[in-house]
Amino acid sequence: MSLSTLATWLGRMLAGFAFAIVMSFVGDVSGRVFNLLSEYPWSFVVHFNIQLVFIGVAAGIGANLGWISLRWSRYYSLTMWVVVCAAAVAGVYGAHNFGPGVTESYWWSRFAMDTTIHITAAVTGTLVATAIGVTQQAIVIYRAESRAKLTPMTTQAAPVGADEPTSSR
Repeated sequence: MSLSTLATWLGRMLAGFAFAIVMSFVGDVSGRVFNLLSEYPWSFVVHFNIQLVFIGVAAGIGANLGWISLRWSRYYSLTMWVVVCAAAVAGVYGAHNFGPGVTESYWWSRFAMDTTIHITAAVTGTLVATAIGVTQQAIVIYRAESRAKLTPMTTQAAPVGADEPTSSR
């Protein structure tokens, strides 16, 4: 494995993290806009969870942007997107349950979102996307290096009617 491969992986990871941070805030705003457009027909807990899921899915999409590859089938790529988004949503709920939270000293603090939720979603999504992406790249490198070492299992048969193997003239 060369230094350029490791630098590429590091660059992809950092790009995925940057996209995930930005997209988590975009997901926060999108969740709020969705809740406003739906005019809050359900309880506050449902709308808060909608916002958390929007943050996680958006962070997962952002984390995947650093590891886009056209080598794999669309079903495998879609599965990767779903796994990374699910991990980011799990990170959002983990940060919400175990994070510092928002001090509820004002009325608006019920609707405030703790920024550790965005960061945790981005980190979780980036870690899972990086693990999957590095595994994919390692498989590609292994396959490329092992093909040169393999020899054919069978030898070519001589043409029908030839008594001796053909030679180059």
